[in-house]
Amino acid sequence: MKNFIVFVVLTYIFVGTSFAGKKDPIGMIFGVEGKVEYNKTPYTNKWRKVRRNKFIFEGYQIRTDIKSSAKIALKKTGETFVVKEDSIINVTKSGLTTINGSIKQFENQNKLLGGLMKRFKKSQSYTTVRRSAEKSGISIDAVRNVVISSESPIIMWESVGIDYRYELEVGYNTYLIPPDTGIIEAVIDTFSGKRKFNIKVFKGDKFIMETGKYRSRGRMKERFIKILSRSEQRNIRNAIEAINDNFGDNSFMLGSFYERKKMWFAALEQYKSYLNENPEELEMEPYVFALYKKLKFKKTYKDELSIWNEKMRD
Repeated sequence: MKNFIVFVVLTYIFVGTSFAGKKDPIGMIFGVEGKVEYNKTPYTNKWRKVRRNKFIFEGYQIRTDIKSSAKIALKKTGETFVVKEDSIINVTKSGLTTINGSIKQFENQNKLLGGLMKRFKKSQSYTTVRRSAEKSGISIDAVRNVVISSESPIIMWESVGIDYRYELEVGYNTYLIPPDTGIIEAVIDTFSGKRKFNIKVFKGDKFIMETGKYRSRGRMKERFIKILSRSEQRNIRNAIEAINDNFGDNSFMLGSFYERKKMWFAALEQYKSYLNENPEELEMEPYVFALYKKLKFKKTYKDELSIWNEKMRD
């Protein structure tokens, strides 16, 4: 059962995800044993240690030390290979080539990797800063539908400014949220099932605006938040355990799993964790940008995307 769960998760990650950076990953390193390193700029001596699971891109080199090895799952074929000890390999557009040592197809191929990365769809839609006329005044927006767990009952939205406070309405409950900057995080009481939510903005005692309904395909719709049931949370925990059994503590895999479950806040936390641990992997940041768009973090998206574009030009 666990293998099936992880197979579905990984298929979603590299088939269902609809964007990537300016370079798509060729594969992923996992199951690292001993000293394994990668080099983003071949023919230089800029080797970095692979400490955890890591995505690899065309042009990379991978090398293993004595009594060291690693597994690599490839995008094009879905196959998994073992890089043997004392080896150096090139990562090419079509797969792997050996410079020294040897690689071998993983004999105990796990079915959960069968469809890994076969159709990673490339898109630039989240990696371009679009110039538009600046609107005067403030506006409030929030995610339309989101799933959370009772273990982390948090709703997030983007602040409209330090001078404004909020009233978060979830079903019949109202939560008073003080002014803050950046991303607002509000803890709510747990409940069972699905409830409408709305965010009202106040300046002092004066009501300014609210998120209200949103328009979709010509119809006005409510925003909803769902809290997982006990059985659903148990299934989530089983899936996470299966992912960790196969890949170790891999925050990117967990983020993609949460995204598939519409647990956008949890997915964002995992993606940010992965990128904090792997700051050199600029190519993977568009996953975060897409979540910012989904969560309606418009200013955060624009600011961080501008910084990312500068880094990509360096």
